[in-house]
Amino acid sequence: APNRMDQGARVACAGGFLGNVSNYLKRFASELLSFSYHRYPTNHCAGGQVTPSELLADHASIGMAEWMAPLAASAASSRIEFVVGEGNSVACGGIPGVSDTFASALWALDFLCLLSKAGVRQFNFHGGPDVVYTPIGFGRDGSLEVRPLYYGLRLFAELTSDTSVWIESDGIVSGRTADNKPTADPLCRHGLQTGATCCTASCGTCGGNDCG
Repeated sequence: APNRMDQGARVACAGGFLGNVSNYLKRFASELLSFSYHRYPTNHCAGGQVTPSELLADHASIGMAEWMAPLAASAASSRIEFVVGEGNSVACGGIPGVSDTFASALWALDFLCLLSKAGVRQFNFHGGPDVVYTPIGFGRDGSLEVRPLYYGLRLFAELTSDTSVWIESDGIVSGRTADNKPTADPLCRHGLQTGATCCTASCGTCGGNDCG
């Protein structure tokens, strides 16, 4: 309790959570290899209900990545790995009808890709034999069950295998250009094609030396 703390032992806190974490990482950079943070996008710890739509909403994926990106960047600047030591779809063991459905697999794939791009180096999915959100658990008859979440994790592992890296792309997006042509053109109906290569019409030509 504050009234029992030794005045000399108090730690000055300023800059909010992010500022304090950043200061901590800088101060102890020489002693740390990693910094662990726990994060769940939704929860029902107080009996609250979560729907599949809420788990698949932007706040449960993009929002979490945006929250953790500054923390990961602060850790990286001190050459410390930023990891999520515990997390999953719904805090407090998951919730039936959400954490054990295909929605959790879709969420996990999107979530992990965004966290990876944000600089998170590892994510530990909390699990166990008696929780709903575990990727592999036990059925009522005691047999092992592979739950939907497992397939989301498996797909992410396949996606990022062989030392894969994220690359920037400005052409594969949804929407239309000013002249009402689709920005994504998988059949090359609005571009210039040479063999299997499709270039945007603005290139003028498609192919030749040093063609990217």
